[in-house]
Amino acid sequence: MSDPSADDLALLARHAPLLVLDRLERYAPVPVEPFLTASITADGGKRLSGPPADLGVGGCPPALHLDPAPDAHRAADRAAAVFARFAPAPEPAAWACYGRVLRRRRGRRLLQYWCGFPDNPFGLGMRDVGRHVGDWEQVCVELDRSCALAAVIVFQHGSPQRVAAGSPGLTLADGRPRVYVAEGSHAMYLTAGSQPRILKRDNTSEGRSGVPRVLPLPGGAGWATWCGRWGPDTGPDLPRAELALVRWIARRSIGGDSPWSPLGAHRGRGERKPSVVAGRAQPVNRLGRVLRWLGERTWPCAVALDGAPVVERENVAEGHGEAPLAGAAARERAAVRVRARSGGLLLRRARYLDATVVDAGGAAIGHARAAFHGRHAELAVPLLDRAGPPAEVRIAGYNRVDQRSDVIAAPL
Repeated sequence: MSDPSADDLALLARHAPLLVLDRLERYAPVPVEPFLTASITADGGKRLSGPPADLGVGGCPPALHLDPAPDAHRAADRAAAVFARFAPAPEPAAWACYGRVLRRRRGRRLLQYWCGFPDNPFGLGMRDVGRHVGDWEQVCVELDRSCALAAVIVFQHGSPQRVAAGSPGLTLADGRPRVYVAEGSHAMYLTAGSQPRILKRDNTSEGRSGVPRVLPLPGGAGWATWCGRWGPDTGPDLPRAELALVRWIARRSIGGDSPWSPLGAHRGRGERKPSVVAGRAQPVNRLGRVLRWLGERTWPCAVALDGAPVVERENVAEGHGEAPLAGAAARERAAVRVRARSGGLLLRRARYLDATVVDAGGAAIGHARAAFHGRHAELAVPLLDRAGPPAEVRIAGYNRVDQRSDVIAAPL
């Protein structure tokens, strides 16, 4: 496969989707070079090499993957290391995706857009079931023989959904499809709100938005066709047999494995064909309707702040963030302390609190979560060392089945 031509890139740029991130999203679609530069190549727990300069050469052991945080072993440590390395996410003008054009019969074209994210912090509950490092998501635009938009295909945990042009569920912005990116999982939807899933629900809302710059998806040997996965799985610390069962369940319901390369040898295995949806943005099936009906009646009440958030500063050891020290080796590190309370009963009561601090541009510069004790929760959100001043803290509560309340924001 050759690289896209100049005419193909112009066509891809003309129809590139407008991506809308969730208000609690910590990452954005970016070029792959920083991720590749920061990663090593590993086979399970065995380190094979330094930065993977040529991913198209060599064999492919079953557990081959990239790892941008090889020194972090616990899920929480790995999440913090990846966030510290790749956050804050850039402004929308620096977002990027990779595209190619596929020719179909009778002059029709399929435009593929691959969006890469450094991390997938989406997990089930406080145990992080289903989360993994590295993420690839896809949006497709179908064009008719006159190059007019015919349909849009969005992908959600490997399940594609096709919506025809003119359907009420498809919104266009200057002729481009408006696509909502779910918090953490980066699954693509065409509407905002709580999205029905079998186990954990995806959440989309009106956060930062922009049209990514379209880069050519390279053909031939290289990262786009590499046969390994783009990161290690970072689920809970469980016995091997129990962890295998959890991953088996998670992979078939909420994801759980780091993805293959966009054009890798394993790409396409187990993926289903797009379901044709005329006039609806949500899956037309009984289970989806039941999940949405239940979700609208059981998601938790909005959490409330107990007093104004406080920006605290403490002296910490240079490069560690551990015990406070005095003298020349000490420096200041900021954190935002948040106290919140939850109302409601049963599933309407939040089980844990999630807090994200953003800068003036809306980029996440700090994140933390903590369990509720009774109706109250308290946490300190450490801020990135290189981040600018915090502008706002955004909080939400999650219940026992991981449904999310409305997001509450407070200025700092």
